Parts: sequence; structure tokens; C-alpha cells
Amino acid sequence: MKSTFLKALFAPALILPVVFVACHDEDKIEVSGVKLNTTYNTISLGDNLTLKANIYPENADNKSVKWQCDETYLHNNGSGNFLGIKAGVTTIYVITNDGGFKDSCKVIITELPLENPTKNIDIKDEKLRELLVNDRSINTDGDEGISRAEATLVKSLDISGQGISSFDELNNFIFLEELNCSNNSITSLDLSKLKNLRVLRCSNTQLTQLDISQNTELSTLVCNKNSIDTLDIRNNKKLEDLFCGSQTNTLNLELTVNQFNTVWEKNGSDADKNNVKILMNIFENASIKTDILSAPLKNGGSMTVNPTNTHFNFSILDNEGKELSFFDKTILQKIVWTSSDERVIAIHTQEEQEGNMNSLSLSAWIKAYGTAIIKGTFNDEYSISFTVNVE
Repeated sequence: MKSTFLKALFAPALILPVVFVACHDEDKIEVSGVKLNTTYNTISLGDNLTLKANIYPENADNKSVKWQCDETYLHNNGSGNFLGIKAGVTTIYVITNDGGFKDSCKVIITELPLENPTKNIDIKDEKLRELLVNDRSINTDGDEGISRAEATLVKSLDISGQGISSFDELNNFIFLEELNCSNNSITSLDLSKLKNLRVLRCSNTQLTQLDISQNTELSTLVCNKNSIDTLDIRNNKKLEDLFCGSQTNTLNLELTVNQFNTVWEKNGSDADKNNVKILMNIFENASIKTDILSAPLKNGGSMTVNPTNTHFNFSILDNEGKELSFFDKTILQKIVWTSSDERVIAIHTQEEQEGNMNSLSLSAWIKAYGTAIIKGTFNDEYSISFTVNVE
């Protein structure tokens, strides 16, 4: 009897929590969507950006969200607050904890404040203006022009073969990574602000000069069939593909030893190299290695030898400390080696081949006591030397 009474007493307590939970779930108001207060924004380095997420419906129970971004460009301070730390274009995402609904905002971070970001660019070439305005991936607001903010969102642009005669407004597209403007009548390109440019195709455009010294991310350059006098690629360390031949005049191509052995060698056909003259300082940051010294000599250095030795061997190391070599052996054959006093030191040279690479082995023959300067000269322009004291 007692047991039955107790069961009856506690039964409601066991049932009530279950009923309560069920009632709570039925009353919960779930999230149905989220919307940011802006779809894109422009800030400069060091600036703060605050976004607001509007949760729908407004009386939803769980309004908590997560913020995500590429922290290469933005520091995420939480609660929709961000700090610009690197120039570029990136995207901020907001995601609701309830339901996983998502919205995004594209953000432009410039090195300097972008003046009048909503003002349309004055594009002089009418064909170019029409082409850009009719491209809704560029003209995002669908008006009659391209604003500075819209230009900064463009990463790839193909305007080849459109009869365009000028693109003076190119530097407004500061985050452009790929540009193809080939087969037009453009005579000049200002690329100085395009720090992210990786691919440039501008062949057959009537260019007379091309400055890519500021485009250090450039990996592909196609600029053949123009009238360019000089092209300096020494600052373009990431360049892998280069096609610059068939100019209407002789192109003076300035490049490094490493670029000659890699970039230039890879551009196989002779047609790619028509009317191209190579300008290259093969001794830039080079050093001299001998078989009687443990450490290489810097250009202009000196060494002392014992006259009991009949000779010593030496070679040239490039700027990376590797033996100077070329896929084209005629480069090394152009080096003229001299001794300032052949009564003390005389020079002998001998070519060595390893596969397709060629290097040069040199011997200095010791003849008498005294001092002599050994000097190598390339194309009558660049030289390397070291002093030998015979004591």
C-alpha cells in the first residue's frame, strides 16, 4: 500500500519535465536567413570595418553568428569588426549558428585611401568604355560607367582584338592579376600600380616601350610583334614564360644569368627570339673559386701562391654560389681572359661539357715571383678580376 502511494505521489514529477521540454521546442522561433548591411566595402591599410548582420525573423530565438575571413588581408576582431592588414580583395562571411544561413561582403583593402570610390572613371577610348560597361561582372551596379571601386574588384580582363587605341586608365584596376590586350592599337601601358599582375599578354599592339619593373609577381609575359627597344626583366624573379621576339626592330633584352638559363632556354623556337639581343652581366654578384683556397674570392679579391706550385685551377661561381654554366656554350666562349703580367702568370682555358650545360675550367700557370691581375671580360662591357701574389 505504501509503495503504491509513493508511486502515485512522484509520478507527476517524472512526467512534467518531459511535457515542459516538448512545449519549449514547439515555441522556438528558428532563424530563416541573414543579410549583411552591405555587399562590398573599401578601406585602406590600418582602417577598421564594422559589419552588421540582420537576422530574420527579427524575433528569432538564436541570433548568434560566426564571422569568417582570410586573415592574410583582414584581422578578425570578432562581432563583425575587422582591421585591414594587407592590400588586396577578399571576402567576409557571416554564418548563423541556427540553420547555417550565410551572407558575404567583398572587401577592397588599398595601400592608400581610395579617393572618390563611387566616382566613374573617365575612359577615353569609346570602344573600351562600351566593352567594360556592357560586362555586368565588371559594371556591377549596371549604370553608364565603371567606378573606381568597381575597377578594384576586377582580377582578370580580356580586351584582345577589340580595336582599342588606348588604356590610360589601366592603373585604376589595381588588383588586376591577368590582362590580355593583344591585337589592338595600344602604344603604351602604365603598369606601375599593378602589383598583383601575374599574366600579361600584349602582343601585336604597337608598343614602343614596356616597363615591368614594378610587376614582381609576373610569371607570364607575351609581348612579341611590337616595336619595343628595351625590355628589362631582371627584377621579375618569378617570370617563367617569356615570348618577346619578332619585333619590328632589335629588342635589347636585359636579364640575369639564372633567367637566361631557365626562362630564355624554355622559349624554344627560333621565331620567338627573332630580333632579340641579349644584354646580360654574367659576373653580377659572381665570385672566383680556386682549388688552393677553401673559400671563394670576391670580385677584386687577392690571393697568395707558392712558386713551387706549377699552376692552380679556378672557375667562376654565379650569384647563387653554383659554377657558372650556360645551355649555350658560346656565352662562355665570349669571355676574354688576360693576365696583367704574363711573365708571372699565364692563363690557359679548357671547355667542359656536362649534358647540355657548359662550364669553363681555367688554369693559371705560375712562371715567376711577382704580382699579376687575372681578368675576364664579357662583351667588352662586364668584367671580373682577382690579384695573384707569387711569393
